[in-house]
Amino acid sequence: MLNIIDVKQLNKEMIREVMKHSANFTKASVAQETGLSVATCNTFLNEFLKQKEIIEIEQTSLQVGRPARQYVYNNEFQYVSGMYTSIEKDGYKLGYVVADGIGQVVMEETLELDKITSDIIVEFHEKIFQKFNNIKAIGIGIPGVIQNGTIAFCDIKELEGVNLGKLLSDKFDGTIIVENDMNFVSYGIYKKTNCKDDIAAIYFPSHAYIGCGFVVNGRVLKGHTLFAGEISYIADAYGIKREEQRIALRHKNQFREIVSKLMIAIITTINPAKVFMTGEFIEEEDVQEVIEWCAGIVDRGHIPAVEITRDITPRYIDGLIHTALDSLKYHFDI
Repeated sequence: MLNIIDVKQLNKEMIREVMKHSANFTKASVAQETGLSVATCNTFLNEFLKQKEIIEIEQTSLQVGRPARQYVYNNEFQYVSGMYTSIEKDGYKLGYVVADGIGQVVMEETLELDKITSDIIVEFHEKIFQKFNNIKAIGIGIPGVIQNGTIAFCDIKELEGVNLGKLLSDKFDGTIIVENDMNFVSYGIYKKTNCKDDIAAIYFPSHAYIGCGFVVNGRVLKGHTLFAGEISYIADAYGIKREEQRIALRHKNQFREIVSKLMIAIITTINPAKVFMTGEFIEEEDVQEVIEWCAGIVDRGHIPAVEITRDITPRYIDGLIHTALDSLKYHFDI
């Protein structure tokens, strides 16, 4: 059951969300939007004002009498950052983004590198923290599997065996989130499309293993050991070894067979309403073939809508930002 502290914190989060989505507000308008009492809103807004999370603005009203005080949310009160890593044809890509308290990007940079190591990641963060001293949460996406905080397997071999979260938390204050890249991508798609149903996002890269992310009931499905989404092992179970998959994806018949079998596995376990596919190999005609193949196995009513997303980088960034911002909220799990 909720205790007094839980209720207080959840009420604060409710007020904070209203403030973030309002151009300006008064204590009365916040009370009306949240359904909380004016007295409760007054207490919290005074607290927010004292810590400079909100700013009082000058009155411009010509109305007779004393106008109600108006406020705006201070977007610069706290920032979040995100970093994404990937293998490209000619090397590695490292991207970085810093966003304000409502998710607006204030800085973005992408680098093409010969290698990505933990030292490079730490050094990069040191430079960012010198420029922004109010970053409260960091999200980092890696193309790999994390076990007990350590990167157990990664397409970027230099990062294997590294506990990146601990490495960064030892140097920087704030929340550190290190997860599989498709967790961020799928959540970014979910948030950007305002989808209310369960989704899956499948990535068919040319220089890495097939990956997938799931959002179920509004949350990223990570699994007991954070292994959810490693669907290249499904194809492996069908007899297509993981190393062979990179070659098989370049041949249409084999590619469609792999995608179809992966789809059946996803349909019969997660049963999402929509599947987003991305990667240089997937085409619209492939999707139609896959749907027809799946329709021969399960009823068409179970087959999700499928959409091709060519460039996942913007959704990757969205996922990093929203995940980092979410980590700063008060969470109560029943």
